[in-house]
Amino acid sequence: MKKTIQVLLLICLTKAVFPQLTKTIYTDNSKQFKAEEYTLNNNGLLNGQYKIFWTEVGLLNKIKFLLNFSNGYLIEETGFFKSGIKSFYKNAKTGIWNSYYEDGKIYYSATLPISKSIGTSTGYLFPNSIDVPHLPEELKKDALHQHTYSNNILIKEIKFYYSNGKLYEHSKYDENGIIKLSSFYDENGILTGKRIRLDTNHFIYQSFNNQKISLTTKYKIIRGSQSNDITLEEIGRLLLKKNNIDTISYFPILNDKINGIAYASYDRDGNLTDIEDSIFYYRKCLMENSKMFGMSHDYYKSGKIQGEGFLINEKPEVYRGKYKGFYESGKLNWEGENDNDGFGIGKYLIYYENGKVSYEAEYENKIRKFFKEYDENGKLTSEAKLKNPSYFKGWLYDYVSYKDNTKEKEGEYYIVENPKDAINNEEGFVNELKYFDEKGKIIKTEIYLKDSPNTLKE
Repeated sequence: MKKTIQVLLLICLTKAVFPQLTKTIYTDNSKQFKAEEYTLNNNGLLNGQYKIFWTEVGLLNKIKFLLNFSNGYLIEETGFFKSGIKSFYKNAKTGIWNSYYEDGKIYYSATLPISKSIGTSTGYLFPNSIDVPHLPEELKKDALHQHTYSNNILIKEIKFYYSNGKLYEHSKYDENGIIKLSSFYDENGILTGKRIRLDTNHFIYQSFNNQKISLTTKYKIIRGSQSNDITLEEIGRLLLKKNNIDTISYFPILNDKINGIAYASYDRDGNLTDIEDSIFYYRKCLMENSKMFGMSHDYYKSGKIQGEGFLINEKPEVYRGKYKGFYESGKLNWEGENDNDGFGIGKYLIYYENGKVSYEAEYENKIRKFFKEYDENGKLTSEAKLKNPSYFKGWLYDYVSYKDNTKEKEGEYYIVENPKDAINNEEGFVNELKYFDEKGKIIKTEIYLKDSPNTLKE
């Protein structure tokens, strides 16, 4: 009996030595409506539940935040909407960090790395406010900023959800709290894009169509003086697989210069375009200091070869050595050969798809000696023979055109040609151009200005 009394006395003394103190803060003097309520241990540290209440009329004594402390450490936090439905939940022991829509469906779910000691447990001390890296669009200007939180809290991974419960985004972070991989989905759960960090200042974004990569774009992160002053600069659209060929409409850039293999898409007029309906052919070419220089391969949208050669100038296209072009059927369209400066060597031929020659020319000493044109049946329709290679600043030809094997026109044809300077290239008739009837008689004469090709004299 005496021993029992001693034990009871010890228990009573223990309670007296280690009291728990509950404090309540009210919004009014009548102490009817609570603002906060928490418990302190004998060391004055928060321990147990810490309640924060809504203070608006009609919501009094309804909990807004419910925190759970252990000897001063916040190990669990729950938020509530005005309706009483849970708005978020964070648990330091498990690393769980969830947020919810007002109907109770999950909005995002994050996982935090667990590395801080909390008593005998392991967990994370949450700060009062954490910046959630919410991405409402697939790619935002600040999509790859470095997240810095108080108490060095970093994210391991985070998931965002549509209101229908489907996953919208899943991002994974490295050990420094920087996003290393993000995947994006549409409201049906189909993958639409991926963002992959390359280094501190660069990342690529992959667009998906029917679960396959349709475009990969490279971005440079430009940081301003403020931590939230971040913009993205597109510095290249990289390798894109389409119809088993490599295609793209912009080029990879290194050190502000385009070097290495580049990919481009063009319309029928040879202008760059990334509009699907306007694309006529694709090009894979070697770039040197932002200029196309090297072997070039052009492809139709079907993936079949359209042309190939060693390109030394993009616009106008100038090749070195032998070059060829093909119809989509695979038949030869044109072929020729140039010297190192892009001037013709030997014959240049253009073919109809039936295999017959459409145009032929022959070059010698950088000058076109003659050219001929034919119809699809192989009949000669026009020809020009070099008359004076040093006339003015170009070449002067004796030109004749035919109709039904009968001479139709006759005159002097003038050509100024520089392979790399198409803007200043000129050609046209000069002096007199005579027209003939089917019997060979002159029926009309046109007088052209000598130094202005194709300009009629008034």
